[in-house]
This record gives sequence, C-alpha cells and structure tokens, in this order.
Amino acid sequence: MLAILALLAAGALAGLVASAVAANSTGIVIFGGATLYFGIATSAMLSQVRRPPGKPSPPKLGADDQGDPGLMYSYAWMRVVWLCAILTMTALVLAVVAIAIAVGGTLAGWVTATLAGTAAFFLLWFAVALLRRAPGHVVLTPTGVYHRSLTSESYTPWDAIYDVGVNSQLPLIVIRAHPSPNTRHRARTRRPDRFEEAFRPSIVIGAPALGANARPVLRSLEHYLRHPENRNRLNTTDTF
Repeated sequence: MLAILALLAAGALAGLVASAVAANSTGIVIFGGATLYFGIATSAMLSQVRRPPGKPSPPKLGADDQGDPGLMYSYAWMRVVWLCAILTMTALVLAVVAIAIAVGGTLAGWVTATLAGTAAFFLLWFAVALLRRAPGHVVLTPTGVYHRSLTSESYTPWDAIYDVGVNSQLPLIVIRAHPSPNTRHRARTRRPDRFEEAFRPSIVIGAPALGANARPVLRSLEHYLRHPENRNRLNTTDTF
C-alpha cells in the first residue's frame, strides 16, 4: 500500500512539473492537488510504519471520569492529525468534484453533485468530531484504571484486574478483569464500539494509538498490578 501511494504521489508530481513547464494552469491545479493529497497520504502511512516510534511523552497527573487524580498517559496526536488531514483533503476533492459536475446543469449531474457534496460534508463532520474527542488517554489511579478512547470510556477497579497482557497480532494491550459492580463504561458515540464491547469486562487499548507511550503504559500497568503497595502514590507527583 505504501509503495502504491508513493508511486501515485511521484506520478502526480511528474504531472505537476510537466504542467508547469507547459504553462497549463488547469493541469497545475489538478496535479498540484493530487500531489498534495497523495503526499499527505504517503506521509501518514510512513508515520505508522516508522521504527522506532519516537520518544514517549512523559506522564503527568490527570483525572478519570469521576475526577479522581492519577498517572495519565496520552494517545499519540500525530495519528489523529494525519487521519484528519486525509479526511479533510478527501472532502475538499469531493467538494470540487461536486461543484464541477453541478456546473453542467443536467439532472444526472445535480444528483451526482448532491451525493459528492453529502459525502464531503460527512467526512468534514467526522474529522471535526474526531478532533473534539482526541486525544484519548489512560489514567492509573490508586483505586483503578481508566481508559478514554475516541469512542468510549471505561473504568475497572484494581481488585477486578487479574492480568495485563499483549495481543501482538492486532496489536492490543489487554487489561483482563473479572466482572465488578464498580466497573463503569460509557459510549462516546451513538453506537457502541462492537470491537471493544467484545472484550468486556476487560479493557483493550490499541498500541498504535498510544504510539511511543505503549511500552511505558504496559510497564506501568504490570508494575502496579504486581505491587499494590505502591498504588497510593499514583495520585501524587512522587510516582514520577
């Protein structure tokens, strides 16, 4: 996929250069937009396959959904930024296509333009909604673990957690837990995330979403699960 995107970006750039040499303004606009679009898509793909993932951001004091303070690790912003950039560029392309088709004035053109415009509006709405929910984070408090993803919020007390592991195929950090009356869960979207729901009452955290913070989060979860005597420091700066 990365090779295909890079090839498309190179082809668009070649078309842009050829249009510039020929002083073709239409070609410059078309190939310029295509170069920008495929360039952003290629950069986004590169940012996901890059190794190593970079330096982890230092943890800080945060709070769960009840306001209880704890050690907080945030999601990686760049993953969300790249995705929103691609969604926005795709929406702009669809908007341009809708305007260009609507100029024709035919019934079929207006129908197609309406569909393209609706799709563009939906993509822009989705990008804005994504940015409003970002970034997600994980908070370790003295009483439990709170995870806020882009689609849901979950809290599980320490006494219900019996294991912390990794699903390397997906890849996921899995906080395995027994059912507990103190467990909390709330969807942040109209429709619950079926993937996360399938793991209940356990909590799953996408490792790519955490970026370089995935390893520190895993180590912290493992440490405080095995050493409950240290959890009372999670709501103070002593834990740093």
